[in-house]
Amino acid sequence: KEKEKEKEKEKERSKEEAIMGETRGQMIQRHKKEVREFRKKTETAYHGVPKKDKEKRKEISDKLKVEEEEMEKRHRQEIEDFDENPPKKEEKEEEEEEE
Repeated sequence: KEKEKEKEKEKERSKEEAIMGETRGQMIQRHKKEVREFRKKTETAYHGVPKKDKEKRKEISDKLKVEEEEMEKRHRQEIEDFDENPPKKEEKEEEEEEE
């Protein structure tokens, strides 16, 4: 249940970031960072499990595959949403003036 809540928060966060004027390049950089973090997570996922415990390893593998597919799907959806509704040029100019 905690992981589901975590996933929901992550989805909300990513939607908020997209709404807050994140550029396409920034979004892609965030996606790359999320992929790197996921790879680190997959590397450490098997550390506590003995090699002979094939059931547990399979369970972890299946879980990680599902998480990876969800992440890839979310990334594709965010890019599609951005391409359909890019931030207006006026919004970008206002952000640059603030800096």
